[in-house]
Amino acid sequence: MKRINFIGGHFILLFLALFLITCSSGSSNDSPNCKSMKQSQIDTDVMGTVNNGIIDIYNKNVDGSLLGNQNYSGISCPFGGTVNITGTLSMSNDNTNVNLTFDMTNCKIRNAVNSTVDLAMSGRLLWTGWYNGNANDESLNYQATGLVLKGTDHRTNYCDASISETVDYSSSQTITAPDTYQDSGTINGRQASWNSNETSGDCSTMSISPTSNSFPPGIGTGTVTVTASSSCQWTPVTSDASWLTVSSSTTNTGGIVNYSLTVNTDNTIRTGQITIGSKIFTVTQAAQTCLYSIFPTANLAASNAGDSGSVELTVTSSTNGGSVSNCPWIAESNVDWITIDSGSSGSGDGTVSYTVLPNKTSSQRTGTISIADQTFTVKQAGSSSQLCSGTITGSWSGTCTYAGYSGSSGGGFTMNIDANGVVTGSGSNGTTIYGTESHTGGFSATASGSGGTMSWSGTFTCSGNSLSGSGSWGGTDVATCSGGWSGQGTTAQ
Repeated sequence: MKRINFIGGHFILLFLALFLITCSSGSSNDSPNCKSMKQSQIDTDVMGTVNNGIIDIYNKNVDGSLLGNQNYSGISCPFGGTVNITGTLSMSNDNTNVNLTFDMTNCKIRNAVNSTVDLAMSGRLLWTGWYNGNANDESLNYQATGLVLKGTDHRTNYCDASISETVDYSSSQTITAPDTYQDSGTINGRQASWNSNETSGDCSTMSISPTSNSFPPGIGTGTVTVTASSSCQWTPVTSDASWLTVSSSTTNTGGIVNYSLTVNTDNTIRTGQITIGSKIFTVTQAAQTCLYSIFPTANLAASNAGDSGSVELTVTSSTNGGSVSNCPWIAESNVDWITIDSGSSGSGDGTVSYTVLPNKTSSQRTGTISIADQTFTVKQAGSSSQLCSGTITGSWSGTCTYAGYSGSSGGGFTMNIDANGVVTGSGSNGTTIYGTESHTGGFSATASGSGGTMSWSGTFTCSGNSLSGSGSWGGTDVATCSGGWSGQGTTAQ
């Protein structure tokens, strides 16, 4: 738990409060001898109460890990009522950045410096800034709209003051040296101080220009012009993001605030804020764009018998052109005859391997692979052997040997070759022929029947509408046979 208090003469979190408040308050004499309280005294107690009360709420309720998301719902205020605290605490440049919202429901607070004030608050109060236990300059900022304060101010020798106020204010608080706690501000244009070491200053007319800026994802710089009265203290200037750096600022009488941005290598837009006194300057930076390229970009000569290959994918960032690992991608084939073997998805650089299936048609075909936003093109030649589909008839003859005796064997046949290269047919000796033609015009087949089994092989040749073929055959049953075959026919139309 991070407490806001004095430790060894040094603040862990320190304040200079500059409040702008719209209020109405009255006083009632509870004794004829009491003195009426000045409005400035009421203002001092009211804002001192808010200041110390919020610190007290923070110390008593925000527990656990110092950094990260803070979410405390329905917790008890120190003196009654409830408050929800949400926001974040983060580290950057050795500073703890504070961004908390107090959502109060009749939260009672007190412990003013110079009197006893018991107030009930309702509304929302935003608390931002930073602190560093090893530095003398530390800062917080308050912002509230429609914060309702009700209660009574009790001060010795003074009449009780009834307080009912609606508060809209912005304030910045800082410390410039150990043990010098400075708190002051303006309430409805009136100066109020609630500690012995106050720093005066009127920031009611303070303004900044511009109030926001947007940048591409690369490195960026900019300036903000500050206009303020000579007494207004609006430094130090702080940033709530490590990638947004305030490089320099002017003196307390207005001037220029310089800031710079680092490269955004994330895939999402990011927003940071610079606190300049009571004002907030917002910076929005676009996300990086992932740039994809492939090599090669095409395979324009894939074999009709089938093919395979790989594609190298390179990913760079639009911010600096360097390789990045947080850019996702997928690879998909857009046709069923190209398959992705590996590298179907990834992030950053990668390799996609693919296979092209055989082309059993006579036509050239084109297909694509989508890799990220790139297109890889494949062109595959048609199969010339498909022109040899048709019917062929012919004869076969040879010699069979059995127990040292040999004799001739032969007969006729009819074969049909379809467009898919399937060979079927029959021989005059009652055999059935079946097999497969290859894409180069060759085939293998088996003929079986009552006389045994024969194996056929050969090549088909096409010329116009004419189909011819020749090859060899062999068989084994009770005899060993071998021979040749040839035939003629017509191609399928």
